[in-house]
Amino acid sequence: MVCDVIEELLATKDLDLTTLSAALDRLGETQRLSECLKLKRTDLARLFDISKEAELSDLCVAGPTETVCEGLNSLPAFRRFAKVFCQPRNGASADELWGYNRNSQVVEKAVGPGYFIATKTANDVVIDYTKLPPGKMPGWPPIIRNDRRLSRFVYSGTKDVVRKVSTHVTIGRAFKKGKALDAWFVLCRT
Repeated sequence: MVCDVIEELLATKDLDLTTLSAALDRLGETQRLSECLKLKRTDLARLFDISKEAELSDLCVAGPTETVCEGLNSLPAFRRFAKVFCQPRNGASADELWGYNRNSQVVEKAVGPGYFIATKTANDVVIDYTKLPPGKMPGWPPIIRNDRRLSRFVYSGTKDVVRKVSTHVTIGRAFKKGKALDAWFVLCRT
């Protein structure tokens, strides 16, 4: 069974990203998400270390609609979330994506939606919470600065570096004011 292969691959000392990527690509959407949601903190860190490069298209499909990437982070609480992306509106830069973090209503009200702009660097994609998009999709929550509410403790000064694992799966690590945090996350594009 493919799930057993993924578990076995993650348990190996010399994790082979090409083989893991192919195994994830063979899974259907529901099963792939289920496997990503089982990842442990150590798995997330290993995947980030062996992954290379990412493109904006790994996070957001072309078109006028939003793309949802279901996520799991390595934090002790509020582990499930989603990063929601869209292509820029009204002639804004095609070299970036706009988005926010979709969480439970409790978290979104207390912390805020955590809006960001994602851009491509030489090898990675950087989700930059220090930059707010000038617009949003209809139905998205209001844009709130990331230095307001409890958001200042979560998103203010934060940038996430994202790398590709497979066609639908990316891995990220949070950086605060340029310093790497012991905080990783996996995203599964649905």
